[in-house]
Amino acid sequence: MNRRQYCWSCELLACPPSIPISLKMSSNKPSICLICDKEGLIWVPILVEKWKIKYLFCSDEKLKNYFVDTFGLYGTNTNTSNNVLKYLEELNDGSIDLLFLALSTNKFHELILEYVINKKRFFYIFSSNLPTMNVQKLEKFRTLLNNFNANTDIIYDVKKEFKDMNKQFYWNIFNPLLNERVFYSLKNALNELGHTYAVQIESTFIPFSLENAGIENILFYRAILIISLIQFLFEEPKTVLAKCYYIKNEQVTINCLSGNVLFDSLNCYFNLSVHNISKIFSLKVYGENGFIDVSYDKEHSCKFARDVISVFATKCARVCALECQSA
Repeated sequence: MNRRQYCWSCELLACPPSIPISLKMSSNKPSICLICDKEGLIWVPILVEKWKIKYLFCSDEKLKNYFVDTFGLYGTNTNTSNNVLKYLEELNDGSIDLLFLALSTNKFHELILEYVINKKRFFYIFSSNLPTMNVQKLEKFRTLLNNFNANTDIIYDVKKEFKDMNKQFYWNIFNPLLNERVFYSLKNALNELGHTYAVQIESTFIPFSLENAGIENILFYRAILIISLIQFLFEEPKTVLAKCYYIKNEQVTINCLSGNVLFDSLNCYFNLSVHNISKIFSLKVYGENGFIDVSYDKEHSCKFARDVISVFATKCARVCALECQSA
């Protein structure tokens, strides 16, 4: 199975999604509800090999009939109208293992997401082409984050645990991070390090002008942003392990999360906290040719930090590489 990341990518994937282990071990094909437009032409041939398309919604009648006739989906429950929300309303949550969206437009994505979240439908969702949502779009989805109690819950796998508890998606919250071009410059600079073997992140704030955007569960929001950054800079990890802890006395209250992201040949450690007076964001990457240390403090604006990091990271990698060679 191709291990390319899928839940966190904003690009159309040209490979099939990674199927959960529990589903792969099943003797019968897991069932899905497929909602598609022309994107279905790419995905239906792949899906029918591993999955049972139990439900199919396609507003294009000719295209829907093409799928049914070409791939023998005669036992599939198809839509009789173009009202996708009514179609989902009549769908039994427990009758499918996955809600698969093969759609080419943001508007259709957002309509379905808003319905699933507002109605609290218990679907696992996979999208072939994730919509890009800015921070303002989170207005409708904030309650999704606030349902998670970061003060008391132990997170063994941040992404898996949250998805298991809420059965809803949260991919939109990492877009503010990936939209910061500074991290693209950093990713390019990492090539000069050679093999990367360790990463360490300390964060008491996220250096974005709209870092919190009114979200109550700041710690968990930051955790997903940091994990998204790690996945953006490096390949898909094997596991994400973390634990929240809560410290409170008369003078100060601190919410913290510490954990690590494990790869085949890379360990990444992170420590996050909120309600901290000091403003620190430090990312250290260690490689065979040296290291890169990228830091923000409370005096740095995002624009200023972006200019500094793009130059500093590259120079630092080169200097460290030369020092290692001379040694």
